[in-house]
Amino acid sequence: MLVNSRDLFGPLTFSICFATEAYAKKSPAAVQALREAIAKGITLLNSQPTEAAAILAADTGGRVSAEEFGKLLADPDMQFTSQPEGVSKLSIFMRSTGFLREPAGAMSSMMLKG
Repeated sequence: MLVNSRDLFGPLTFSICFATEAYAKKSPAAVQALREAIAKGITLLNSQPTEAAAILAADTGGRVSAEEFGKLLADPDMQFTSQPEGVSKLSIFMRSTGFLREPAGAMSSMMLKG
């Protein structure tokens, strides 16, 4: 590998869930249920990676083995957390390439309260 996103941006969140403030106000139970499910998943990934790898392998129908998922989950660069990282740096890069019209603001301006 020549370079990866960590080399360019430092720690970088791979996946983020999005919702508008209007949706969150109309559906607080759904937002709370999603937050709880994510927290449960993060706990499983961090505390029982072997079990998590088996669940992920089963979800792929065996196309990816539990052993392969285990290796990914054990990668020291993988961190499972609900705290986004690197989004601002990535947005500045995306702006410089023309992918975004404006870079993202501070993370606090993008996060739902609560």
